[in-house]
Amino acid sequence: LMESKKICKALGLFCMTYIFFSYLYFDSIINPFSKESHFAVLACVLFLSIWLARFNLKGCFLVVFFSELTYSVYLFHNWLWTPLQSIIKNYSIFESHQRLQVLLLLFLFCYFLHITVEIYGISLGKKFINLKNQNKPENATSISSNHENG
Repeated sequence: LMESKKICKALGLFCMTYIFFSYLYFDSIINPFSKESHFAVLACVLFLSIWLARFNLKGCFLVVFFSELTYSVYLFHNWLWTPLQSIIKNYSIFESHQRLQVLLLLFLFCYFLHITVEIYGISLGKKFINLKNQNKPENATSISSNHENG
Protein backbone atom coordinates (compact mmCIF):
# COMPACT_ATOMS: atom_id res chain seq x y z
CA LEU A 1 0.00 0.00 0.00
CA MET A 2 2.91 2.34 0.68
CA GLU A 3 4.43 1.67 -2.74
CA SER A 4 1.16 2.50 -4.50
CA LYS A 5 0.77 5.54 -2.22
CA LYS A 6 -2.59 4.39 -0.86
CA ILE A 7 -1.36 5.02 2.69
CA CYS A 8 1.34 7.29 4.07
CA LYS A 9 4.74 5.81 4.89
CA ALA A 10 4.42 6.54 8.61
CA LEU A 11 1.17 4.56 8.85
CA GLY A 12 2.61 1.73 6.77
CA LEU A 13 5.76 1.49 8.91
CA PHE A 14 3.67 1.62 12.08
CA CYS A 15 1.44 -1.23 10.84
CA MET A 16 4.42 -3.35 9.78
CA THR A 17 6.14 -2.80 13.13
CA TYR A 18 2.96 -3.57 15.05
CA ILE A 19 2.35 -6.77 13.06
CA PHE A 20 5.96 -7.91 13.51
CA PHE A 21 6.06 -7.40 17.28
CA SER A 22 2.56 -8.85 17.67
CA TYR A 23 3.78 -11.92 15.82
CA LEU A 24 6.81 -12.24 18.10
CA TYR A 25 4.62 -11.87 21.19
CA PHE A 26 1.85 -14.28 20.15
CA ASP A 27 4.25 -16.80 18.64
CA SER A 28 6.01 -17.12 21.97
CA ILE A 29 2.64 -17.85 23.62
CA ILE A 30 1.42 -20.33 21.00
CA ASN A 31 4.81 -21.93 20.48
CA PRO A 32 6.79 -21.53 23.74
CA PHE A 33 10.05 -23.07 22.49
CA SER A 34 10.24 -20.35 19.81
CA LYS A 35 11.20 -17.82 22.52
CA GLU A 36 14.81 -18.93 22.17
CA SER A 37 14.68 -18.90 18.38
CA HIS A 38 15.62 -16.01 16.14
CA PHE A 39 13.98 -17.31 12.98
CA ALA A 40 11.41 -14.51 12.79
CA VAL A 41 14.04 -11.81 13.14
CA LEU A 42 16.33 -13.50 10.60
CA ALA A 43 13.44 -13.97 8.17
CA CYS A 44 12.45 -10.32 8.55
CA VAL A 45 16.03 -9.11 8.01
CA LEU A 46 16.37 -11.36 4.96
CA PHE A 47 13.03 -10.19 3.54
CA LEU A 48 13.77 -6.50 4.11
CA SER A 49 17.27 -6.71 2.63
CA ILE A 50 16.00 -8.43 -0.51
CA TRP A 51 13.04 -6.06 -0.72
CA LEU A 52 15.33 -3.03 -0.49
CA ALA A 53 17.59 -4.47 -3.21
CA ARG A 54 14.68 -5.62 -5.42
CA PHE A 55 15.41 -3.19 -8.25
CA ASN A 56 19.04 -4.28 -8.44
CA LEU A 57 18.31 -8.02 -8.52
CA LYS A 58 18.23 -9.84 -11.80
CA GLY A 59 16.14 -12.92 -12.42
CA CYS A 60 18.41 -15.94 -12.61
CA PHE A 61 17.63 -19.64 -12.59
CA LEU A 62 17.83 -20.00 -8.79
CA VAL A 63 15.61 -16.99 -8.13
CA VAL A 64 12.98 -18.22 -10.58
CA PHE A 65 13.28 -21.82 -9.35
CA PHE A 66 12.74 -20.93 -5.69
CA SER A 67 10.00 -18.43 -6.49
CA GLU A 68 8.14 -21.20 -8.30
CA LEU A 69 8.42 -23.43 -5.23
CA THR A 70 7.29 -20.89 -2.63
CA TYR A 71 3.61 -21.85 -2.64
CA SER A 72 4.29 -25.59 -2.42
CA VAL A 73 6.86 -25.09 0.33
CA TYR A 74 4.41 -22.83 2.16
CA LEU A 75 1.68 -25.48 1.97
CA PHE A 76 3.74 -28.52 2.91
CA HIS A 77 6.62 -27.46 5.17
CA ASN A 78 4.69 -28.01 8.42
CA TRP A 79 3.07 -31.27 7.32
CA LEU A 80 6.17 -32.89 5.87
CA TRP A 81 9.01 -31.67 8.05
CA THR A 82 8.55 -34.14 10.92
CA PRO A 83 7.93 -37.23 8.74
CA LEU A 84 10.89 -36.33 6.51
CA GLN A 85 13.03 -35.75 9.57
CA SER A 86 12.22 -39.19 10.94
CA ILE A 87 13.00 -40.77 7.55
CA ILE A 88 16.35 -38.99 7.42
CA LYS A 89 17.09 -39.90 11.03
CA ASN A 90 16.38 -43.59 10.42
CA TYR A 91 17.75 -44.08 6.90
CA SER A 92 20.35 -41.41 6.25
CA ILE A 93 23.91 -42.41 5.58
CA PHE A 94 25.16 -39.06 6.86
CA GLU A 95 24.43 -38.18 10.45
CA SER A 96 25.47 -34.57 10.12
CA HIS A 97 23.39 -31.92 8.39
CA GLN A 98 20.10 -33.74 8.87
CA ARG A 99 18.06 -30.52 8.65
CA LEU A 100 19.71 -29.68 5.36
CA GLN A 101 18.83 -33.15 4.08
CA VAL A 102 15.21 -32.66 5.20
CA LEU A 103 15.14 -29.29 3.46
CA LEU A 104 16.48 -30.81 0.24
CA LEU A 105 13.85 -33.58 0.37
CA LEU A 106 11.15 -30.97 0.97
CA PHE A 107 12.35 -28.98 -2.05
CA LEU A 108 12.39 -32.15 -4.18
CA PHE A 109 8.86 -33.04 -3.10
CA CYS A 110 7.64 -29.50 -3.76
CA TYR A 111 9.37 -29.42 -7.15
CA PHE A 112 7.66 -32.69 -8.07
CA LEU A 113 4.30 -31.21 -7.03
CA HIS A 114 5.06 -28.05 -8.98
CA ILE A 115 5.74 -29.87 -12.24
CA THR A 116 3.00 -32.49 -11.84
CA VAL A 117 0.15 -30.56 -10.22
CA GLU A 118 0.69 -26.82 -9.98
CA ILE A 119 1.67 -26.08 -13.59
CA TYR A 120 -1.25 -28.10 -14.93
CA GLY A 121 -3.62 -26.62 -12.35
CA ILE A 122 -2.66 -23.09 -13.34
CA SER A 123 -3.06 -23.98 -17.02
CA LEU A 124 -6.45 -25.56 -16.37
CA GLY A 125 -7.51 -22.51 -14.36
CA LYS A 126 -6.53 -20.18 -17.21
CA LYS A 127 -8.51 -22.29 -19.69
CA PHE A 128 -11.51 -22.25 -17.35
CA ILE A 129 -11.34 -18.46 -16.96
CA ASN A 130 -10.99 -17.97 -20.72
CA LEU A 131 -13.95 -20.29 -21.33
CA LYS A 132 -15.99 -18.44 -18.72
CA ASN A 133 -15.09 -15.08 -20.28
CA GLN A 134 -16.02 -16.32 -23.77
CA ASN A 135 -19.45 -17.45 -22.58
CA LYS A 136 -20.09 -14.21 -20.71
CA PRO A 137 -23.01 -12.21 -22.17
CA GLU A 138 -22.42 -8.68 -23.35
CA ASN A 139 -22.40 -6.12 -20.60
CA ALA A 140 -25.69 -4.55 -19.55
CA THR A 141 -25.03 -1.12 -21.04
CA SER A 142 -24.50 -2.40 -24.57
CA ILE A 143 -27.58 -4.64 -24.30
CA SER A 144 -29.76 -1.80 -23.04
CA SER A 145 -28.43 0.67 -25.65
CA ASN A 146 -29.04 -1.86 -28.44
CA HIS A 147 -32.53 -2.45 -27.13
CA GLU A 148 -33.27 1.28 -27.07
CA ASN A 149 -31.97 1.74 -30.63
CA GLY A 150 -33.96 -1.23 -31.99
